Amino acid sequence: MGFFLSNYQLTICIMYSLIFCSSSSSSSHLCHNDESTALLQFKQLFSFNCSVCDFSVYSAPLTDNWKEGTDCCAWDGITCDNTTSHVIGLVLRSNCLYGTIHPNSSLFNLVHLQHLDLSDNNFNHSQILPSFGRFTNLIHLDLHSSYLSGPIQSSSEEVWQGNNFSNSIFHLQKLQLLWLDGNRELTGKDVVIPPN
Repeated sequence: MGFFLSNYQLTICIMYSLIFCSSSSSSSHLCHNDESTALLQFKQLFSFNCSVCDFSVYSAPLTDNWKEGTDCCAWDGITCDNTTSHVIGLVLRSNCLYGTIHPNSSLFNLVHLQHLDLSDNNFNHSQILPSFGRFTNLIHLDLHSSYLSGPIQSSSEEVWQGNNFSNSIFHLQKLQLLWLDGNRELTGKDVVIPPN
């Protein structure tokens, strides 16, 4: 006696296989542990305080769903590369973040970032650090109205100003957009990044 499947049974088997395969492949695209850890450590550096920010549209921080043991590619404000699963986008614009960005911040471990938007927060007079130079894949950097301070220099001026700003952000070869306006305590010449 042979074994034959009806069209209905065959259809069910194919659908089950497709669902099983697609769920298995999607689970293999979890973000990298080191990047998840870096994001969680970065989150811990800041409090959520809308009273110290000029503008906010959120009643709760985007980082609320950032939990250990979950896929950081599914977290609010995070974009991951579809192929490598590396974190390539971090957008926490107008999110009532309050705190200081330190030179050893875990933020700078996210070296695959292409898009970084931390605008309209309060970084408590943090300086723009040489560590930003680690973002060699960065295309878009938005830090406007974020209570940043300190000297900046244009790319034509190779001057050490305590934080070597010119050797970090202005020498990022892929950078196409840079927004620093609204930071009243930044000093230096106006800078225009020409389009590539």
